[in-house]
Amino acid sequence: MNDWADESEYLHPNSKGYVKPINDINDHEQPDRMVLLMTKLDAVSIQLGRLHEDLQFTNERVSTMESLLKIYSTSPKQAAIINTQPTDKNLHLKRNLQANVNKLNEAFKVVDIIQHLMINAGQLHDSHLPNRPNSLHTLNIITHSILSFKDTVKQQLLMNLYEQYNANIIALQDIKLTYSTVRALKLTLDKSYTILTNTQLDSNEYNTRVALIFKKYIADHIFNHGSFWGRIIYTDIQLQNKYCIPMQVIFVGDLNAKPRRHINPKHSNQFFRNLANYNLFNIGDICYDNANTRLPTFHRNSCNPSRIDHIYCSTELATQTIGLSSTPTDLSDHYLLIATLEYLEL
Repeated sequence: MNDWADESEYLHPNSKGYVKPINDINDHEQPDRMVLLMTKLDAVSIQLGRLHEDLQFTNERVSTMESLLKIYSTSPKQAAIINTQPTDKNLHLKRNLQANVNKLNEAFKVVDIIQHLMINAGQLHDSHLPNRPNSLHTLNIITHSILSFKDTVKQQLLMNLYEQYNANIIALQDIKLTYSTVRALKLTLDKSYTILTNTQLDSNEYNTRVALIFKKYIADHIFNHGSFWGRIIYTDIQLQNKYCIPMQVIFVGDLNAKPRRHINPKHSNQFFRNLANYNLFNIGDICYDNANTRLPTFHRNSCNPSRIDHIYCSTELATQTIGLSSTPTDLSDHYLLIATLEYLEL
């Protein structure tokens, strides 16, 4: 496994003096060159298969370790164990998983390079490329409390900002829209996105407080959605060839509370314990040792920055976490909270 990076570097089109333009190859050189390329492709394919097996094995081990961490909490201290004190072995497995994900993606890139070289040389037809596992992609999820979404200029500025971060799913809170403004927004929104709001709206009141915006290719997989009280909205997404439970859960929002803080609003700590009991993991606590300090999501001049916006997900998705960041903006007193996960294409 350790020598694979050397192979990929050797095959990269920028490697010194190895890959020459097809037109510069003499007739007697081309057969030998293509034999060598095909031999290297076979070697890379073998390594690719091993990497994929390694990835699946590590993922299974992580899931097993996560299941061992199930704790039915009765206090904030016990709830904290799930999200902030995994075992050293579990952390090591997660690091191995991410390393294997990175190697697997590099393997895909190298195979693509070789295949395109062979296609250009007429040795391989693009309709007969070798079968291989689905490519891994990144999924960027943004949650943001925006203090109204009714102004068209602010809508455009925010959507431009979200697109800069390649947002695939955007969860908005405190948007304050009416039926008429939602209709107008759907007409002006970029066609590559789809917005979902409350299923029932009053034409005169700003009772739409939350919304979900999806990239169109994800929205096409939504088979059910609904909302409660203007404060909660949910969707069910059917992944390709997946027809049964267990389902994977992503839970995001402005909770107006910090995990493990005794002076939280009433019932907030119990709510955090309930999330832990359902094996939902706070992405911030996975990525940072002291997320309450290192990951602020809210700031006003009259108070210190605090962490009150959160992204939770179930076990399998937690093991596919790449990173989490918070980004301040002049358009709201809440930061953008951006999570990046690995996933197989839909």
